[in-house]
Amino acid sequence: MPTSCRRSCQSCSASRVPPRSCALCARLTAYCLIGWWTYTAGLSITTNHDGCIVTCQGEVLQGQALDGKTVRGASAHGDKTHLVSLVQHGSAVTLAQTEVAAKQNEITAAPTLLQNRALGGTVTTGDALLTQRALAQLICAHGGHYLMIVKRNQRQLWEDLDLLFRIPAIPADQEVWDRATTVTKGHGRLETRTLECGTGLVDVLDWPGLAQVARRTCERVAIKTGKRTQEVSYGITSLAPADVRAPQLEMVWRGHWTIENRKHYVRDVTLGEDRNQMHTGNAPRVLATLRSGLIDLWRWKGWTNIADAVRDCAASVQRTLTLIGALPDSTLT
Repeated sequence: MPTSCRRSCQSCSASRVPPRSCALCARLTAYCLIGWWTYTAGLSITTNHDGCIVTCQGEVLQGQALDGKTVRGASAHGDKTHLVSLVQHGSAVTLAQTEVAAKQNEITAAPTLLQNRALGGTVTTGDALLTQRALAQLICAHGGHYLMIVKRNQRQLWEDLDLLFRIPAIPADQEVWDRATTVTKGHGRLETRTLECGTGLVDVLDWPGLAQVARRTCERVAIKTGKRTQEVSYGITSLAPADVRAPQLEMVWRGHWTIENRKHYVRDVTLGEDRNQMHTGNAPRVLATLRSGLIDLWRWKGWTNIADAVRDCAASVQRTLTLIGALPDSTLT
């Protein structure tokens, strides 16, 4: 960065002037966001099925995850900053983001990310906190599907599902059931995931759009020590057995972790979000948006390792400005 620009940015920081007063910072921010928005807008016409499932009728459904994240560095020095994001499975592109208002939580913030979106051809996933009737109703009303995790915060629902899967199915009930098992090896452990899904209790449970219930059993074995751990989770979905079987449902379930592994973790560990202590005004939210946008831009440009992308940009100002569109790309001329 030229010395004059560096001094300008330093003076803005020292005098606590809002970031928008620095013309260079504003321009770079605009370039970055324009590039990000251009990328995310183009996803609707892409032919890449990463993070998608194909139904038994041949319809392609794109997974997208709802989850929240606290900006811990900013929250430690100012008001709590908690953001809820809508992130695409597979690509980890951030489609929308909102800040949780004071004295509220993700339950009230999440619907604002969906209520003005066309959800046809999508499956929205969320953790147990977002397993709410109102959210399920909203998703179905906008033409989408959902997969929600059930834990003890929905006590009655959890107890009903737990009892259902403990009792063998009765043939007279004419329920449809399916099962899929996947085995993977990595990070020093062997992991076996078994997903069972079916129509039991669908007509009994009072839940909008409910078509199947599911149980997912995950058994992990540490290769060196032989130690075994087991985790059992329950879920509910609007995807009917005629459309989606157990292997496809497992893909959606596992795809939810895209938001943690490919977006939140990268923002924290690689880009140092939780170590950043800037907490004045809208700065934490704006910086979180920029980090998400940069991650998406790097991946759009073909980077698979974001740490390598950061080092590449640090080594060349020209390549950085080309990345965000401030300079023309020489490969296009």
